[in-house]
Amino acid sequence: MFEKLKKGFTLVELMIVISILGLLTTVGLSAYMLTQKTARDSKRQSDLESIRQALEIYRTENGTYSSAGVSNWTDVSSLNTHLVDGGYIDRLPSDPKTSNPSYRYKATDLSSSNYYGYCLAAKVEKTESEQASCIGEAGYNYTVKNP
Repeated sequence: MFEKLKKGFTLVELMIVISILGLLTTVGLSAYMLTQKTARDSKRQSDLESIRQALEIYRTENGTYSSAGVSNWTDVSSLNTHLVDGGYIDRLPSDPKTSNPSYRYKATDLSSSNYYGYCLAAKVEKTESEQASCIGEAGYNYTVKNP
């Protein structure tokens, strides 16, 4: 006449709930990490654009681009004397993931010891955003150049 009341969950019910929570956590974490990569790549592209703008102002006032990366890829910190000290940019940006400046610069199109072109390069994390308009160093898969 009196039934014994069941209290609690069975082991199978608990395993199903834990599996669902694990799956949702995995999906959420993957989406979050992808969003973080996209944000860092956007920052890298924005940083190269800032450096590009400073180089264009430098060329407008000096008639040529900086010769800091004379035909070899060099770290953008080599532009510090020309761009930061010259007042063309407040500070040279650095990579959002590492503390090392991982942006590269190369002066191009030499004519009468003046440089009329350049390439800037960065390492982006998302491979589908690869864009190389000038041949960069190994691992640098996003570049900006002029002309």
